[in-house]
Amino acid sequence: MDGTLVDSLPGISDCFLRALSANGTEAPPEEQVRRIAGPPMIDTLKSLGLTGSLLESTYADYRSCYSGGGWRNCRPYPGMKELLYSWKDAGIVLATATSKVESSARMMLEHLGVLNCFDVIATATEGEHGRRTKTEVVGYALESLGLDPTPVAGGGPSNRSDILLVGDRIHDVEGAHAYGVRSILVDWGYGGRDEHAASDWSVAEVGELERVVADWADDRPHICVVCTGNICRSPMGEIMLRRALQDAGLGDAVRLNSCGTTGWHVGEAVDPRAAAWLQRQGYTASGHAAAEFGPEHRDADLFLVMDASNRKALEKAGVDPARIALFRSFGPAGDREVADPYYGDDADFDRAGRELDDALPGIVAWARDRVRRAPSA
Repeated sequence: MDGTLVDSLPGISDCFLRALSANGTEAPPEEQVRRIAGPPMIDTLKSLGLTGSLLESTYADYRSCYSGGGWRNCRPYPGMKELLYSWKDAGIVLATATSKVESSARMMLEHLGVLNCFDVIATATEGEHGRRTKTEVVGYALESLGLDPTPVAGGGPSNRSDILLVGDRIHDVEGAHAYGVRSILVDWGYGGRDEHAASDWSVAEVGELERVVADWADDRPHICVVCTGNICRSPMGEIMLRRALQDAGLGDAVRLNSCGTTGWHVGEAVDPRAAAWLQRQGYTASGHAAAEFGPEHRDADLFLVMDASNRKALEKAGVDPARIALFRSFGPAGDREVADPYYGDDADFDRAGRELDDALPGIVAWARDRVRRAPSA
């Protein structure tokens, strides 16, 4: 909630500073105050060296100030309320995983007009044996959703691809990853850029968050075409396959993208030699930007790789080998590779294009079968 759905720092910091002052404790630097939203307040106070009766008194004063009206000093981040309602309308199950106690969380969500969006309100609890860490709260959220709350370290699922945690701090990432859940950190919260490096996704604006979640929620059969740099073979394969799927009436029924196993050419357009070959065959290569294998590719049902090195790289990244196949294995060539034309000439690009083309009917047949077997909405 804090730093993700709502900017609650004004109320939190005001009550924090009031509680410190009332108990004779010097306030920390402003930079530290700006990052107190998110972690449990009791832990923040302990990090300042407060112990015993001073800790108890300061925390009690903070709670009194915050629950007495300080929590109202907040504002929702623009666009988040509307996004929550759109997710709810789309049938996405929503739960909180907040370090707030339940009474505070419910009051704030009701104040913002979004309480009815959530199926589960998972919060921290007070007391010596309460839920305090984000990891404990995430486990409770899973349990409340009727899911296995066993952490990865305890033998629980290591890849819960059907769950996402949206947050703004490293504690959110750690809590999610402890249960095999993927995380998205938002830029408008209180975390530093160093914290974002640990998350699966990092988004700078609400529209970007909406797009990431839409891709994650897309349950159409997903094909990802893979080569080394994503500027020659894999974009050629993606562009050609997209046309073949459209011609077969499957263009809207299949999700298709491509990537490289390295970051050598991230952001680059299709290699000019590949683009020229595609243009001669009646394809358009504009609009492509090379991407490295990442979260938007990881859940593909079928990875079409060009060679054994691509397969090895995906397996090393944790992709199930059963979901990886050589592109040419769907054509008459069987388990033969598409050699990289990058260091070759136009003839090598022509050869690669013809080899890719030979496999298209078999891939389209695979896609048609998957679409036919997919459960209807």
